[in-house]
Amino acid sequence: MRKILIVDDSPFLRNSLKEIFSRKPPTKEPLEIIEADSREKAIQEFEKQDPDLVLLDIVMREGEREGVKVLEQIRKTKTKTKTPVLMLTAVGQEAIIEECKRLGIEGYILKPFDDEEVVKAVAKCLA
Repeated sequence: MRKILIVDDSPFLRNSLKEIFSRKPPTKEPLEIIEADSREKAIQEFEKQDPDLVLLDIVMREGEREGVKVLEQIRKTKTKTKTPVLMLTAVGQEAIIEECKRLGIEGYILKPFDDEEVVKAVAKCLA
């Protein structure tokens, strides 16, 4: 079973992604979806669950760059530095995306997102 950690403070967005994966599974293997709505919970779930992929929103209620802070902490975790991360972002956050690329993200998905684009990006990371 593959594990995906979805980190976003919006329950609507997390549910939308879960719905997409239930309709159009990105892998033939079953998926376990883990959710986090804050930086603290994201780090806790990342360390506890050891996901195969992280979908990480850049902006959360704690601040404009919370996703970057989560990414930095993930990359400092010695045993899990290679876990693929896809950032979830809105138009206009290009400078932050460039910073995330330097921190080793696999890519990003623009919101509002296209279902097919999400499934393809996730499938590529889980291949």
